[in-house]
Order: sequence, then structure tokens, then C-alpha cells
Amino acid sequence: AQLEAMLGHVDEARSLHARASGRWDELVGHEHPEMWAGRYRIEKLAGDDVAAEQAVRRACEILAGRGERPYRSTLTGELARVLCALGRFDEAEECSQLSEELGMDDDVVTEMLWRQTRATVLAHRGDRTPALRLAHQAVALAEQADGLNAHGDALLDLGEVLALSGRRDEAAAPLEQARTLYQRKGNLVMAARVPTPAALGERGTRRVISQSE
Repeated sequence: AQLEAMLGHVDEARSLHARASGRWDELVGHEHPEMWAGRYRIEKLAGDDVAAEQAVRRACEILAGRGERPYRSTLTGELARVLCALGRFDEAEECSQLSEELGMDDDVVTEMLWRQTRATVLAHRGDRTPALRLAHQAVALAEQADGLNAHGDALLDLGEVLALSGRRDEAAAPLEQARTLYQRKGNLVMAARVPTPAALGERGTRRVISQSE
């Protein structure tokens, strides 16, 4: 389902996910956070930020009810990015702080995500220096791992922070690198969504979210 979503086949992705969820209910009979996390990834690729936020929030609620921390820390970081896409920056900052608290130092994806979100929030507030520092740290962490989508996301966020900080010329390189990584992954949707630095400057924010698997 998620591969179909990356190709832009939204209806097929949703259909496959619904079948998987139905099978899970038949065999197990209770909610699983990964079912909601999967729906979140599909909806964010479909461009439905509201549905994506609702899905990942539900996954976080299930994990919190079980006292789980590692996966919850990552999904809370994802929730923070969705909230940024929706322009809900105060909530996004709170989630980034919770992600940081729940995460472990060796959890590279979580360490990236809370930095990416915090950087975006700070950039929107005009706090350029700490925003740029955190955005660059997130990219450096991404370079230690092999997740192409996650690396692309970090570069995309860096490009946004640079543009918001009045450095649109410098934003071009990370944005193009993000596009290349998405293309390598076969994530045609996100490759097509990478904006130009000028567009970022005009809109102030991407208003889209991405795939971090």
C-alpha cells in the first residue's frame, strides 16, 4: 500500500491498506498502532494533512496507553511534522519536545525528526541561528543512516529553514538533493512535490508533508 502511494496510486493504496486492516481485525481483534501508522503514511502522500494527523495521533495514543516509548518517540516526531504542515506550530513544538524526551540517543530517526520540527518552528518565529543549527544537525544524522525518504525529508526541511531565514539561494542545493533521493527511492509523489526556493519564500511554508520510511 505504501509503495503504491509513493507512485501516486492513492485509491489502490487505500484499498490495500483497508484489506490489511480488515485482515488484522479478523485475526487479532484489537487495534494495532502500525495499522494507523500505515494509514498516516498513505494519507500524507495523498496530500491529506488532516487525515494524516488524525491517523498518526491515534497510533501515538495507542502506544501511550501501553506505556511504549521507542516507537512512540518516532511517531510523535512524525506527528510534530504533520502539525507543522498544518501551521499548528505551538503544538508541533510540544510534540517535538515529547519526542526528544521519549527517544534514545541512538535512535537516529527520532533524533532527526524532533530536530527537523524544532528547526521549522524556530524558523517560522524568526529564530534563524538555532533553526539552522538544528536543521543541519538533522541532515548530518540522516547521512549516517540509509533511509532515502527520511534523508530526503531532512533535506527538504533544511531547504525550508534556509528559505525562511532569507537564504533562498542556499536552499536550492538541499532541495535538489532531496528530489534526487526521492527519485532513487521510487517516491515519485515527493519528488514532484519538492518546491523551488522562490516558491518557499512566497508561501512561507510547504504546506505539504512527506514520507519518512
